[in-house]
Amino acid sequence: MNTKKMLPFICSLLCCCSTLQAEDAKLKVIVDTDCDMDDMMAILYLLKRKDVEVLAITTTGTGAAHWKYSAPNILKLIELAGHPDIPVAFGAKISLSPYSSFPESWREGFDEVYGIPLPTNPHHASSLPSWELMAQTVEQSADKITILCLAPMTNVAIALEKRPQMLKNIERIYISGGSIDKKGNIVDSDNTCAEYNILLDARAAQDVIASGAPIVLVPLNATESAQITPEVIEQFQSQKNNPSANFVFEVIKPYLKAQPGVKAYFWDPEAAAVMTNPEIGTFKDLKIVVNQEPGPQYGCTEINEDGSLTNVCLSIDAEKFYQLFFDTINQ
Repeated sequence: MNTKKMLPFICSLLCCCSTLQAEDAKLKVIVDTDCDMDDMMAILYLLKRKDVEVLAITTTGTGAAHWKYSAPNILKLIELAGHPDIPVAFGAKISLSPYSSFPESWREGFDEVYGIPLPTNPHHASSLPSWELMAQTVEQSADKITILCLAPMTNVAIALEKRPQMLKNIERIYISGGSIDKKGNIVDSDNTCAEYNILLDARAAQDVIASGAPIVLVPLNATESAQITPEVIEQFQSQKNNPSANFVFEVIKPYLKAQPGVKAYFWDPEAAAVMTNPEIGTFKDLKIVVNQEPGPQYGCTEINEDGSLTNVCLSIDAEKFYQLFFDTINQ
């Protein structure tokens, strides 16, 4: 046998095997979103990760953007990021436990992506509703799927109710939401402990947390670790070098002129970063229940002996997050 002639073939075979192993090693993810601006930053972050494969993006009309704007805006976003053919679906119009909503002026801003231009995607939304696209993607995958919830969990709860068999192929569900023994973020309300993603469909949140799937909760305790400050914005401005980074800059730029006392954070990008790099967070297993009793405690995520065991991220190393997020989005 001519060894010299065989060497190129062997090298090619080894390279092919390495590529296949790398593909298998990727984190397979479905993102569920209500198309808030921080959701969009989180999605761009994941699409830049070489160790993540986003299999589908499911949208809902029960949170930030109104239903008819949700999927079209995400389709434009993934066109910007160079991944135009990821399946995107329209989701629930009404939550399982209608209670409140974001302020209408906020929702109009989300509908219009606050005027930030996005390219047209030639692809159309899936013909399947979000819950069904989610269930089908999970069930048909050869690998276990991780679901990242960046919105009220209406779609996820419906999928688990209609197709409980999907549970066995879920690796983990990450939830960006809730607040543990900490002030919430509901405006103009006597509810001081709830957070929007949980409050806007408290029943769905409770159903998902109690579903039996491995849950990682990333509440305000953690996602209010990394604030959007003028210093952070100026640092990012000097680094941005691609369309995704430019989009992120346009999202955070208004906070340069924010009034004193106005605070904003990288909420959902932090949750996405915890999913890809858990070493940036500190965690504790807690038994969690979502309060569904009418009153000022409605929608609060509470520690309760009768709750479901949940891995809760209680803090994030802000400097490590900034470095990770900026380096990734600027690739």
